[in-house]
Parts: sequence; structure tokens; C-alpha cells
Amino acid sequence: MAESGNVSNIFLKFSERLEKFKNAGEKDRKFLKSVNKDLILQDLINESEEEKKNKILNIYSSFRLPYSKSIEEDENSLLMCYNLFKAVNDLNTNCGADNTYVKNIEFECPLVHKDFYVSGDKFIYLQCWLYFEKSITDFQPVLSIENSGKVRLDFTEFDLKNFSSDGRFVFEIIKENFYSKKEFN
Repeated sequence: MAESGNVSNIFLKFSERLEKFKNAGEKDRKFLKSVNKDLILQDLINESEEEKKNKILNIYSSFRLPYSKSIEEDENSLLMCYNLFKAVNDLNTNCGADNTYVKNIEFECPLVHKDFYVSGDKFIYLQCWLYFEKSITDFQPVLSIENSGKVRLDFTEFDLKNFSSDGRFVFEIIKENFYSKKEFN
């Protein structure tokens, strides 16, 4: 008996709310519609952000645990360039003088000829791999295109500000999802 009373009360309350909605002015209904549209748009934005995040994580996974020989070779090539860069810097420090030193270093490696990195947006993943997986936090690799069209690989002191806003976003997503517990300089 008590159950049927509860069900009756629920139907009664629903009927009252439905009647209030029907009697509501057009202004109130428009507000409800705009809120619903805003919620739908926000859901779409959140969904696309989640998709973007998943895409970043999937791409970086292929650098973290290379599934292709090409990516592995690019990683090794970048690491070799970094080691050469550090060796020249050490030579300058230990053997150079104020007016006698190595001024320019030019690296030749296959990755500077790959559109995947040069005109694409995948170089950030190599940068992250070097930073996170190899713990190279003092310098970061950068690609620059000279006026002649030649692509150069250089190293600059690490500063997250040197990344584009998209690059910083990728860096932070990778850090947060793969390395949140690891300490970095």
C-alpha cells in the first residue's frame, strides 16, 4: 500500500512540474534550450580534447617503444647528435680559449630530411623522448630552416618557453600521463 502511495506521489509531482513547464513563458524555455545547446557544445569540445589527448599519447607510445626501425634510427641519430654537441661543448670548455674555440657545429643526419619532422608536427615527440626517456634536460634539439631551404639541427638550452603552444601542450600531456612520478631537473 505504501508503495502505491509513493508511486502516486511521484506521478503527482511529475504532473505538477510538467504543468509548470507548459505554463512557463517563452523566455524561460529559450533559456533552457540555450543551456542545453551550450552543454552539447561543451561536451563536443571535451570530447575533441579527449580525442586529441589520446592521439598524442598513442603517437608518443610509438616513440617510447618504437614499433618501426625508422623511428628507432631517428632516436639513435638524435642521441648521437646530442652526444657530439656535448663533446664539442666540453672541448671548448676544456681546450678552448677566449679567442680560439669551435664556433659552429653542423649536424648531418637523416631526420633533418624527413617531412615527418620538418614540415609535420612530429619533432616534438623526439624532443620529448630525449628529455623524458634519456633524461637529457640541459639542452633541447631544435630544427630550423635557413633562407636557402636547408634544414639544420641545433641544440639550445632547455626552456619550455621555446616550444610552440601546441608543443607545450603535447609536452605537458606526455609528462602528466607517462612521467608524473619521475623527477626532472
